[in-house]
Amino acid sequence: MGMISYAVSTKTVDNTTLQLLDAITDSAAGKIKDETQRHFHMLSSVAASDFLIKSDIPQLEKCQQMTKIAKANSEDYENLGFYTLDGESYTAAGQKIKLDREYIKAGGRGEIYTQDPAINPVTNILFQIYSVPVWGPDRKPVGVVTANVYGENLSHRIEGIKFGSDASCVQVINAKTGNIVASTNVEEVQKSMNISEGVSANSEKANVLKAAQSG
Repeated sequence: MGMISYAVSTKTVDNTTLQLLDAITDSAAGKIKDETQRHFHMLSSVAASDFLIKSDIPQLEKCQQMTKIAKANSEDYENLGFYTLDGESYTAAGQKIKLDREYIKAGGRGEIYTQDPAINPVTNILFQIYSVPVWGPDRKPVGVVTANVYGENLSHRIEGIKFGSDASCVQVINAKTGNIVASTNVEEVQKSMNISEGVSANSEKANVLKAAQSG
């Protein structure tokens, strides 16, 4: 994702504290990586299914099957979708739609994709979008599998990590956007908090963010 931050209010940090911070960083980063890879592995397995690759199966039928898979994995997924390279798909209610989204375009380029957690303005549910390409027999993308993963999942993975007092907070931040994508205080994610907002150019937080972006 980019960087880990901590709510630590002290001007002096000894070697023991630094070692503890490194351990926390490794733990949080490992948990986030494992969770992200778990979703990509699941979606890649679905994308390799014959029912999505075969061109003689109607798209509506493919989308209906994706809805069944999402319901069978409802603890993780708000929705699973299948899109053509042109962005065409069907809703769970059978309504045909066409979307112009970067996560669909990424799949069309043969790339995997994930975006920061955000509140769905229609359902008011926090979720994070993942997508993977569906590869045809000639190893060219023929469609895109997408997932709306519940946005609290990443935060739940690190909720047991503690540092210092009970009021301490561990955050996982997207270095490119500055958005908090996971936090031991999940409200920070639900509110789409961004650490770069209201931060002066030469502040410590700004310098840390710049270092993560360049690294």
